[in-house]
Amino acid sequence: MDEHGIQAVAFDVDGTLIQATMWPLIHGFFGFSVKEDAHLLELYHSGQLSYREWMQVFTDFYRTSPHRREEIEALMTQFAFVDSAQEVARTLSSRYELAVISSSLRNYVSRVAESLSVPHVYAFTSFTYTDDGRFDSIAFSTNGNELEAKVQALKDLAAKLSISPEEIAFVGDSRNDLEAFRLTKHGILVGEGNEELHAASWKQVTSLSELLTIL
Repeated sequence: MDEHGIQAVAFDVDGTLIQATMWPLIHGFFGFSVKEDAHLLELYHSGQLSYREWMQVFTDFYRTSPHRREEIEALMTQFAFVDSAQEVARTLSSRYELAVISSSLRNYVSRVAESLSVPHVYAFTSFTYTDDGRFDSIAFSTNGNELEAKVQALKDLAAKLSISPEEIAFVGDSRNDLEAFRLTKHGILVGEGNEELHAASWKQVTSLSELLTIL
């Protein structure tokens, strides 16, 4: 435990540890337009589409694709860490239990965690495939939306480590990290965020390397 009472650090993945976001890469691979992707994201953020309705649009579109499993899974190896991500993870692993918590795809998130030697992995979506290797569906490991899922993951992590959620620092960069910030009361916002994230965060940093001055 450090001077702030923190015993574990959990990271969001896309935009926090990884430079680009995996979902837009996958959408583009399947032929979904950037404009339509942005439109649907806005509908989701404004509450006009639920999380599952949002994902169902992609599911229906992906099913029309001839792409096979091998091609799709290969995409999930195409990621680049933000500056200092590997150094930060290596340094913090000597002080804290580390976890990654993401609403992205399990195979991708697991690869990120493995590359950073992070032992605790939470991801809420995965692809299923037909017998001939074509995309079939998006499977969910939780009944809730992505905000609720991150909260549940943090509670699960806390129980696993026999600590309280407030003893976990959660590092994130976007609006789907908001409830995680509120739960832990030790949310660390990377980048600009929005007004709600600023209000809910414990600390704010411009780059991941600044974590080493806080934790």
